[in-house]
Amino acid sequence: MNFSKNKTKTADAKIIWLEDSEEFAAASERWSDSEYLAIDTEFERRTTYYPRLALLQIYDGESVYLIDPFKVECPDSFRKICADSKVTKIMHSAKEDLEVLFTCWQCEFSALFDTQVAYAFLEGEISLGYANLVNSLCHKTLSKEETQSDWTQRPLTPTQESYAVNDVLYLPEIFELLSQKISQQKFYQYFVAECDEMCAQVKDLIDFEQDYRLAKEANRLNGMQLVLFKQLFQWREQTGQHDNRTRNHILKDQQMVQVAINKPESKRQLNNIKDIHPRTLRLYGDRIIELIKNFKGSSHSALDPVINPREINTLKPLKKALETEVKKLAAQVGLETNVVASKRAVGKIATAYLTGEPFPKIWQGWRGDMLKPAFAPIFAQFGTTN
Repeated sequence: MNFSKNKTKTADAKIIWLEDSEEFAAASERWSDSEYLAIDTEFERRTTYYPRLALLQIYDGESVYLIDPFKVECPDSFRKICADSKVTKIMHSAKEDLEVLFTCWQCEFSALFDTQVAYAFLEGEISLGYANLVNSLCHKTLSKEETQSDWTQRPLTPTQESYAVNDVLYLPEIFELLSQKISQQKFYQYFVAECDEMCAQVKDLIDFEQDYRLAKEANRLNGMQLVLFKQLFQWREQTGQHDNRTRNHILKDQQMVQVAINKPESKRQLNNIKDIHPRTLRLYGDRIIELIKNFKGSSHSALDPVINPREINTLKPLKKALETEVKKLAAQVGLETNVVASKRAVGKIATAYLTGEPFPKIWQGWRGDMLKPAFAPIFAQFGTTN
């Protein structure tokens, strides 16, 4: 691939801060002619439902731009580049970066090249960190000290700035090495599909009619308790979005299960729920009690209980049969087995089939297209419990 439009030596890269919206827009216009952009973000999401973008880093092959989201607005010209299929966006472990840019700036991506995914497809090593990949392919040692630092502070420290720059500086070199190799593989179409699916998944919404059944310990509940649990699940999600707080900072899955079983009628009784935080009682205790009272005062039809996978005798033999089939499929396309489907993912597929519960996301997209016809004759040998 020709990189003449923006290839340069990493040592020559300039560092430019963009703290003005018009300058950001002008730079975005220039980038529209680029063959690629290396992109990374820093963000804060320890206690909030939505991520807070703290820094955007872009390397265009000549300069590394550090863009301060606290001082600029996202121009339409940058959104257009993100969606432009002619400009390759090189990122590493892009899932959260895509999410934060979509949530904060409504950026939708195409033409993604995720270096972590590419390396996994080529070498079978899942979730290799950026610093380790740089060390392996570029023979450079990067510091990891600033990974958990406060990126919302201003000014950034010199070590933070250096860390941020390095996060994009080596991506073009890695891209050149990996893209030349992966484009020659027979599984290349699946790699492209994987990146495309990552871009699309940022718009996935929670399914209130199904996702509550996947919550931890939901299989402890009977049909009527599950009705209340579903209401609590929906309330927690809506409250998290409204108050911008993580689910666990409101009420954990296991605590909602206890609430659905015990149905406390006062905040004092609610306080008996294991490890419930005083903040939850203070902020949400009255609303939780109100939900329980309304539940008790209304008639409901019981939901089908969530089946405990441990109670399904045919689960282990089905998983084993499916795992064997995955190995065959992976060998046929030249991929490692865990790239096509991990044992955990296969277990979720087997459980979903036997119980009638929602299938995992892996059942969709290119993996679903590969697995469904291969798994169908195996499923036919096993009955369902739903």
